[in-house]
Amino acid sequence: MEILYSGFDTIDFSIQGALPATVLDCLSEAKIEAEKRQGVVLINAGPEDIPIHVHESGMGGGFAFRISTGPTGEIIGIKKNTDPQQWNITVSIRAAALASYGWQQAVQNVWDRLHGLGARILSHSIRRTDYAIDIRTPVWDLRQDSFVTHARSTVQTYRNDRKADAGKERVEYTAHKGDRLATVMIGKMPGRQIIVYDKRAAAIVKREYFWFAAWDLPRDTPDLEVMRVELRAGKTELTNRWRIKTFDDFENSIGDVFEKLTTDVRYIAPGQTDSNVTRQRLDSLWILVKEHLAKNLLEMRSGLTPDQVKEIKREEAIKIYESLVLGNAFSLAVVHGFTDKETEDRLPQILADNCAAAFHDNNNKITKSMRNTRERLHFVSHDIASRNFPGAA
Repeated sequence: MEILYSGFDTIDFSIQGALPATVLDCLSEAKIEAEKRQGVVLINAGPEDIPIHVHESGMGGGFAFRISTGPTGEIIGIKKNTDPQQWNITVSIRAAALASYGWQQAVQNVWDRLHGLGARILSHSIRRTDYAIDIRTPVWDLRQDSFVTHARSTVQTYRNDRKADAGKERVEYTAHKGDRLATVMIGKMPGRQIIVYDKRAAAIVKREYFWFAAWDLPRDTPDLEVMRVELRAGKTELTNRWRIKTFDDFENSIGDVFEKLTTDVRYIAPGQTDSNVTRQRLDSLWILVKEHLAKNLLEMRSGLTPDQVKEIKREEAIKIYESLVLGNAFSLAVVHGFTDKETEDRLPQILADNCAAAFHDNNNKITKSMRNTRERLHFVSHDIASRNFPGAA
């Protein structure tokens, strides 16, 4: 049993501040265009021409705009309000950014980007943080009945999305894949929560293949079992219980938050007969987790780089589009009624002729489609120029 990766997986925070009216006007125009496309628009905005994606919809809580900065960036919600005394900005830093930059640089990237957009910032407040520990195990042995919490806690269990027992203090969620217990989640947000699950399977389902690079293991590693222990603390836990609001508070106390969580929720070894669970020994998994949490969590980071994440994302996009092209091409051959031999002989030339005709006809539709695709894939493809809307710079 060994730790393959550990680090902060989510950091969400709110910002008291505002963007200038010129940038808000720019976002309004870009959002209208994004609504027409039903996708994203790439623009350069603010006094430093920061490249951002503007989405077709905003975010809950009155945030009119949602912008993002690629897989190694963040998602930012912005209210259409120029009063810096209000909490007009919300930020969620993505897992890939935290894994490749480390939490301190990932947060600094947010401040730099907002500064480049012309934001005036007065204060901030952390809403949520998750810490992940990925452990390679020789066999998959996740046991729901080995989790122990306070005896007064009540339990809420879900199986196949069907509610079984109601409870207030503790929520327990289980997910099964066949006979395999794939996920156990205890607690609820915005309080505190522990989730233990099959990270290898999750990485494949979500196409987050950069995790294999973070683990320094090939995707096809035989018998690879990766159990993620994810510790979550929401605003209620951070603010009310621990008085953590700023990143200074975060640096001083976040380790205590997760140490307390893994003490209150224990994972015990199987096959014990002592009726007093407080005397039962911890499972080796939990001992490894507790030993790790005793270290300085703030210094933990992977060897993954932002360029690696982008390259992995780009390679995956190439595979997807190549598969789509080939699938549609072979379907075209079938519609033409070609035999296998005719498909081999004639299909390549048909595709070449169709592509040449589309470009030679000076087809504005093709040009527009290419432009939109370049903008959409900007943060995972090679550097390309984006547009400046009036007021963007």
